[in-house]
Amino acid sequence: MKLSEINALDRNDFVAAMGGIFEHSPWVAAAVSSQRPFASVGALHAAMVRAVSAAPEERQLALLRAQPELAGKDAERGELSAASQREQAGAGLTRCSAQELARLHALNHAYTQKFGFPFILSVKGLDRSAIIERFAERLEHGRDLEFREALKQIARITRHRLVAMLSDDGAGNEERARARPAPPRGDVDPVPPLPHMAAIGLQHVLVLYAGAIVVPLVVGGTLRLPRDQIAFLVNADIFACGIATLIQCVGFWRVGIRLPVVMGVSFASVAPLVALIASGVTITGVFGGVIAAGVFTLVVSPLASRLPRHFPPLVTGSIITVIGLTLLRIGINWAGGGAGARNFGDPGSLAVVAVVLATILVINKLFVGLVAQLAVLVGLGIGLMLSLPLGIVNLTGVREADWVALVYPFRFGMPTFDAGAIIALCVVMLVVMVESTGMFVALGEVCERKLAPPDIVSGLAANGLGTIIGGMFNTFPFTPFAQNVGLVAITGVRSRWVVAVAGAMLIVFGLLPKLGAVVAAIPQPVLGGAGLVLFGMVAATGIKILARVDYGPRHNLLIIAISIALGMIPLVAPTFFAQVPRWLGPIVNSGITLTAISAVLLNAWFNGSAADEADAV
Repeated sequence: MKLSEINALDRNDFVAAMGGIFEHSPWVAAAVSSQRPFASVGALHAAMVRAVSAAPEERQLALLRAQPELAGKDAERGELSAASQREQAGAGLTRCSAQELARLHALNHAYTQKFGFPFILSVKGLDRSAIIERFAERLEHGRDLEFREALKQIARITRHRLVAMLSDDGAGNEERARARPAPPRGDVDPVPPLPHMAAIGLQHVLVLYAGAIVVPLVVGGTLRLPRDQIAFLVNADIFACGIATLIQCVGFWRVGIRLPVVMGVSFASVAPLVALIASGVTITGVFGGVIAAGVFTLVVSPLASRLPRHFPPLVTGSIITVIGLTLLRIGINWAGGGAGARNFGDPGSLAVVAVVLATILVINKLFVGLVAQLAVLVGLGIGLMLSLPLGIVNLTGVREADWVALVYPFRFGMPTFDAGAIIALCVVMLVVMVESTGMFVALGEVCERKLAPPDIVSGLAANGLGTIIGGMFNTFPFTPFAQNVGLVAITGVRSRWVVAVAGAMLIVFGLLPKLGAVVAAIPQPVLGGAGLVLFGMVAATGIKILARVDYGPRHNLLIIAISIALGMIPLVAPTFFAQVPRWLGPIVNSGITLTAISAVLLNAWFNGSAADEADAV
């Protein structure tokens, strides 16, 4: 049916035709009948949503209560409306196993008892496991928050229904295209044109590079390796970063989360590696420990399948906020010229920071599309050009770097397996697993994709495999880099294939040290200007998630307060835990890990009964 035909109906026929769009609530159609003619299907839907928003709360509650339960009694009795039947069948709810049905019935009962209306969710594009996860997550909401969320879901459901029912010549087709369900993996699969992917991928490389080469420089210096061997460690690190990134974002079998994840060497490994070397562990013993820790991660990663149920918005929001704040310390140090720099906070450096930051902001304000997506790259380029006359660009490394350098396994000899090194690095990987889970959830939030337990397991398995490859190629434990999460957020480009191109670039940069040296020559104030934006975006994502928390129960605010406070300890007072046993160092000196442990345990203590009710089956 065309919108023009709907516009031409008399009032009674219009209400009869449109009355079923909002389940058993023809009053919505009646309320907008006099506003015809509508210029588009979207305009009709917007008018209907406004009518619902303007209705008294009693009428809104009646609308909520008119919705059917998912896989509930109406479905069993065959009493669903035709539209609801199609929607639930499309999500596979008519093919539930006995266990899934029992879980849904328990969730339906718990939800209705708590809120007084049925659980409402736009199920288009979701499968049964995703529906059940969102069901359990929203059980934690307060009534006011959930009331608003239920109305929002009805708006989504009815938009799909209207678009499926109506067209308005060419305009209707556009509405249909916008309302199509996302592909099963969200919107991370589209492949932009190659020039776009190359430009945006280069941004990811530039954002990653400075952080990625820190660990090999520190470890090489601690081992007192000659310059050519330290250079090899850096090349091997960048090369292996590319391989690990491709494994994570492209994936194969049950390995790789298949999101736009960029992998780099974990900073959590620096202190344990330095301590191991000081205790007499050789470089081959270090690489043996890295390989063993990667195998350990692969083995234990399936145990993480139950982690997502312990990461409701209250927990994930706290963790991601602290990830952002942790990164901001790095960005601020970059902006000042680098931690420990003699001219830290030099006015020239601060001017560069201001120009880079202003460039990114102005481009985002004035432009859309590809130009806006490349705001960080343009900002870095302008900052680099401004830095040249200021004399803060050091090109010595570019002149000294080789054009080509082969990277090959076991450059320093076959690995040896020292028990102390293995235990220490396995502890590091446990910390990395906790931090990575927070990173994955943050990226899922940015990509608007709800992660299922198998996704987390696949991502952690890629961490393990990447770390094994890292140990073989003379480098160290791998983790997702959070700064690239910020870049995805600010560009809005969620394609994992863009990051795959970045991974390929990293492999090339590892084999062509001259190119890598050019990237490494970008002054820290230039990176700091971009870092303030990127890292701030990560923190803002955490705050956005915390906005979904129900603050009715006072203890939820307490959980967040304590968790963030503990996460700040290593940032504010780096020597606070100097007297604890050394093996605890990777845990207590990571603010992210402290926040994660605190938030998960306190949430289980204060809110465990609600979670138990949802998981009763």
